[in-house]
Amino acid sequence: MKNQLLLLLLVAGGLFIVSCSKSDVDELNEGLIARAGEPGSGGAGGGGGGTNTCNPIQSFTVKGDYRAGETGLSSIDVSYSVKACVNGQNLSVSGIITDYDTKEIMYNSGTLPLSGKFTFRQTGLYGLYQVVLYVTDSDTGTLVSSTSTVVALVPKRV
Repeated sequence: MKNQLLLLLLVAGGLFIVSCSKSDVDELNEGLIARAGEPGSGGAGGGGGGTNTCNPIQSFTVKGDYRAGETGLSSIDVSYSVKACVNGQNLSVSGIITDYDTKEIMYNSGTLPLSGKFTFRQTGLYGLYQVVLYVTDSDTGTLVSSTSTVVALVPKRV
């Protein structure tokens, strides 16, 4: 997971250096690096001994597709899998997609099944979007885990 985050940093930095100012790229990288140590992000590894921490988010994959020339619709596809770490724990899953620059919520999934997919489609999507998956304890409303990534929707060069 740490390698995937580093790859994402390299790709995000490399792809958008042309369309973003240096400060925009620095801000993106700082945010991704900061999230590497958050619970549920798969980041910070630890020393020996201690307790075994379980992350209920088993998988989280986000793909962006910019197809303005073909269908006029761009899309962000999210697939995920969540499994309770504690027997009998009731979990709720939800996801949001925000415009990375304006922080405007573009899509709010509401309650999702523990494993599945959701797709956000809209005309005119262009730029960076942050996708966040939240897992909460249904009984207490407490946030159990979350993970996020940034996806870019840019035209493909010919």
